[in-house]
Order: sequence, then structure tokens, then C-alpha cells
Amino acid sequence: MSRFIFIAIIFLALLLRAINLNYNSPFNDEAIYVVVGTEGLFKKDWENLDAVTWMAGSPYTYPVVTAIAYKIGGLEFSRFINVLFGMGTIYLAGETAALFQKKRQKLPTALVTVAIVALLPISFYISRLATYDIPSFMFIFLGLYFLFRNMKDKEPKNELYMLSSVAFFISFLFKYLAVIYVLYACLVSLLYLKKLKFKNLFKNGWFSYFIIPILLMFGFYTVTNLSNLYTYITTESTLEILDIPTKIQMFVNEYLLIAPLALISFLYLIFSKKVKTAVSFIMGTLFVLVFHFVYPGAPSYDKHIFLSGVFMSIPIGIALPLIYEKINIGKRAKSFLRGNFIGFLLFMLIYLFSVMPTINNKWLNLGQSLNFLNGRVKKGDTVLTESGDAFVLALYEKINPVYTVTFDYINYLENEKSNEGSNIYTRAVEDGYFNFIELENQNIPKLERSKELNSLISEIIEENYHEIYNEKGVKIYERRF
Repeated sequence: MSRFIFIAIIFLALLLRAINLNYNSPFNDEAIYVVVGTEGLFKKDWENLDAVTWMAGSPYTYPVVTAIAYKIGGLEFSRFINVLFGMGTIYLAGETAALFQKKRQKLPTALVTVAIVALLPISFYISRLATYDIPSFMFIFLGLYFLFRNMKDKEPKNELYMLSSVAFFISFLFKYLAVIYVLYACLVSLLYLKKLKFKNLFKNGWFSYFIIPILLMFGFYTVTNLSNLYTYITTESTLEILDIPTKIQMFVNEYLLIAPLALISFLYLIFSKKVKTAVSFIMGTLFVLVFHFVYPGAPSYDKHIFLSGVFMSIPIGIALPLIYEKINIGKRAKSFLRGNFIGFLLFMLIYLFSVMPTINNKWLNLGQSLNFLNGRVKKGDTVLTESGDAFVLALYEKINPVYTVTFDYINYLENEKSNEGSNIYTRAVEDGYFNFIELENQNIPKLERSKELNSLISEIIEENYHEIYNEKGVKIYERRF
């Protein structure tokens, strides 16, 4: 019966994520990864967009995956591929939790863990988003699964250490953030291998088949991509800064439902002398938070805290079946507890349904404006778009992506000193450089730089441009000459 319920939860989670994948126009990151992959894979041009300097992962991994998926079935299929990565992450969370239990508790533990991870709103959100986050996360947990399996087995297998190191490297290629969980994996390993003397540590299969391959793979990639990595760290990673109180509030809002259960589970594991298990997952929960607190310019905090959710769900899955088994109450009372937990999961499901509209509309739906502008532009045109890369993808068949200019970067009058900040954009608008300009309404939330540019361009745009579209928060202007 438990096995049937486990399969049912996996199937329902998949179904829930696979329905209505055309829920919104492309998120900017979704769009640009398709374009980068298409340019490189199908046009053999990896240099055009200079993706190696601004992507937080290798342009030869996720952009290739999503470009192939987009070629087969458009944005919906790109998102569906990530749904599968998301399901892989959920499944691995359950399997990892089961490693810490005796045989009779493995299935209930996996079932509880899978149910909680599947019903987290953030899990639903990032597994339906065609970005490199969820593939990277899946390989992080694959690497941890192999590592924990060796730590829990009486006789560790060297091939599992090797597979773990490869999984971590693949996760890094998808997204560079994974490197911090390589550090986490090393610290957790030392926690389990602490009985070994220091000199014996280097003779252990962990060092030979996990640490050395990690050092070789990561070292080779770093050396061969050093200048690009430096450019990314010093530019792109400083564009999105949230203060620590805001980050804490976001975390609390995201995990208010499961945090009490996680706290109870951590305490139970500690007091039942499963200290290493508790410490391992407390560290996992806090690792990404500490990283973002120490490095305030690191982007995508709203997605990265998904990792904390999984690291809280696993000990819940481990502890609750043990508590249920050991608690000394009658059958009716146990049935009451079981019913309450099922009710809690139903409440999580209802809550997920209630926030789905918000999740599906986290960014402005540009579908109508994308179609309108695509019908007006012709080959050779140049477009300025505030909304960004969604227009780059929509106009891709007609315009080379470098001629769909976003508020992130413009290549105009390169030899002029004014080719910095807002000046170069206003100069280009005054010169009538663009055939079309797309702006969002000022009342739509945006970064401070975008707000400033929008205001400056709006003040001068009517000299050379006239409005041809004004719907749903988007205005499009066409050049008068």
C-alpha cells in the first residue's frame, strides 16, 4: 500500500507540474538561454552574445538542452524538460532520506519526504521554469545521494565516490552555485570520516576517488575559464542586492508551514543520538543562506533557497516515522496523528493551489506585445526593449539578437566617452538609432537602473517616435522617419 501511495504522489506531482506549461510569456532568463543555445548549437556561433562572461553556468550545458527542447516543442517543452529534472530532485530527496533508516522505515520515510518537497510552492515554481536552476539542483542531490550512500554503507564503494564527484561537476557546469555544495559535501564527509587519523584520510577511497577527481575537474575548468569567471564575478553578480533582513523575511515566508516540523525533527534526531544526521542537514539548510548573507551581490536568492527546503524536508521524513513508531499511545490516537499529518499535507496542497496564480504571474505577461511587435519588425531593424530578452527570442527569426537591445547592454558609438550608463541610451534615442522602442509603464516594479532609463527615454522619445501600441502595461513606439 505504501509503495502505491509513493508512486501516486510522484505521478500527481508530475501531473500538477505538467499542466498549463504555457502559463506565461518567457521569463527573460528562459528566453536568452534558448537564444544562446540556438546560436551556438544550430548556427555554430558561441561568440555572438559573449555568454561566457555573463552566464552563471557554462553556455555549453543548459542552453544546449533548452535549445533542443525548444526546437522540438517550443517553450512548453523546454519547461517540461525541467519538470522532469524537478521530479528527479523530488525522487532523490526521498531516496536520500531512506538511506538514514532501517529497512522497515525506508518507504514511510521516502513517502513523507517526497510528499513535502512536492508540495512546496517554491518546488512547483522552479521546476516549471526553463532555467538552469533545477537541473543543477538535481545533480547536487544526485552527488549527495551517492556520497551519503557510501557514508552509510559498511563497505564504501569507490565507484560511488567517483559518480558523486562527476555529478557535482555536472551540477557546476549547469550553475556555478553548485561549488558551495561541493564544500558542503567535503565538510559532511569529514564529519562521517572523523574516526580516521589524518594521515589515513589521504589513503581512503574518499580522497582518491572523490577529492582528487573534484580537484582535477574543477581545477581544469577554472584555469581554462579564469578570465570569464572573473568577469562574471565582478560584474553580473553585483547587479541584484538584497539586505539580510529582506532575505530572512523571504525565507520565513517561504517555509512558514514546514519550519516548525523541521525544528522538531532536528531536535528529535539530536536527542535520539543521531547527531551526525541532524548536523548534516542543519548545515545543508543553512549553507546557501550563509553564502547569500556573506556575498550580498549573489543573484537568484529566491530560487536558491529551494535547496534549504529540501534539506529541511529530508530530516522531517526521517524523524516523523520514528516518532510515530516510538510514541506510546493507543491505536486510535496513532490513527488520529496519522490523520492529522494527512490533513497537513492536504492543507499544503490547498495552499499550493491558492498561490499558483501568483507563481504563474511573477513577471509581466508579454504575450500580446511580443506578437504585435513581431508582426511589425522586418529584417535589418534595430529594437530597444525595456522588458528584455523575451523580445530577443520573439524577434529572433527576423533580427540578429545583438540588434534587439535591452537595458542591460548597448553597443553604440563605441569610441565616445559617453558610452557608459544612461547617456548612451538617450543619445541613441535622440539620433533615431532604433526602429522600434518598447517601454513598460513606470508603475510596474523594476530595478532602479531600469526605472531611471525608462524615465529619461520617456522624456525625449516623442521627438523621433510615435506610439503604436499601449496595452497591459506595455508601450511600443515606432520611428517617425
